[in-house]
Amino acid sequence: MRYCSSYWQPARSGFMRCSEPLRTSLLMDYVPQHLRGRWNALEGLTMFTYSGSAMVGGYLIERHGYRYCFLITAAIYGIGLLAELLLLPIIRNDPNPQRTSYIQSSNNAVCVLLRDQFSIRLWSPPVDAMLQAEQCRVTMAMDHLERYRRTAVFALGRDASLVLREPNAGGQSVVSEALSMEYMHQMFGAVDVVTEMQIQYWSSNWKKVDYICTMHGQRIAVSVTRAMKFHKNEPFTTADAQVLLRKKLHGLVVAKTGVCRAQRYVKSILHIWCQTKAIADTIATCYEAIVAELEIVDNVVLMATVALEDGIFDNNLALVEPQ
Repeated sequence: MRYCSSYWQPARSGFMRCSEPLRTSLLMDYVPQHLRGRWNALEGLTMFTYSGSAMVGGYLIERHGYRYCFLITAAIYGIGLLAELLLLPIIRNDPNPQRTSYIQSSNNAVCVLLRDQFSIRLWSPPVDAMLQAEQCRVTMAMDHLERYRRTAVFALGRDASLVLREPNAGGQSVVSEALSMEYMHQMFGAVDVVTEMQIQYWSSNWKKVDYICTMHGQRIAVSVTRAMKFHKNEPFTTADAQVLLRKKLHGLVVAKTGVCRAQRYVKSILHIWCQTKAIADTIATCYEAIVAELEIVDNVVLMATVALEDGIFDNNLALVEPQ
């Protein structure tokens, strides 16, 4: 056994270096992302067998174990790799593929962004690249806004203060709209806001967005809504989500067709303040069907922001402090 160790270490290192590209290629090219944990578990079992083979060879063959250690190791590892290849069709043809991988992946934050007065926990990949591109597909992002303990009230910047002070088309939602503008400013550098009543349409009765601003050098329209229940214990159902999305997404599409030439824009954002993570998950399960129903194919981004601030949902002006 004492001879085996000196030969075993270089043999193991050599096999690892040679097999790594193959294993990585198989993992990336053949194994779906949501099944890679299963693949890694199988590979871990193979590597355990591979490591143990050296000790078994040295133990059985005693002083001459080092001569056979490499061959035994290679044979056992080869059998393990062959088993992986044979099991690939089973892994790839999973009869129950995960259709809600978006929600499951959102259980763990992608990253946490620290801003002046709050933090943003991203539960989905950032959408900056889509907002910067000339065209983008319809997509949804999910995150969680959390106010710092030292932030007694949200101090609004210039543009968010304009949204708060300027009259809107009615409704009790100025706090959510102003905080939406502040969110866009902190997250994407949004500036140069045009508030709801300053946006000109070909008809005064036309569907409207809440504001237009500049992000990454592009004019983008934002419609703000709240996904909530007045009684928090009351469930927010899929039907509730469908009604909300159908109404707001339809309004986004119609508003874009009627805006005046000087204020035209390419992309639209539906910013959804969600009372709970469960509400955001419910929206995520059905938004694609509503998008398909309305035949929206591009340039719309849905942002579901979970916030535990009651003032957003009951329009409490004490939550914000304008300039």
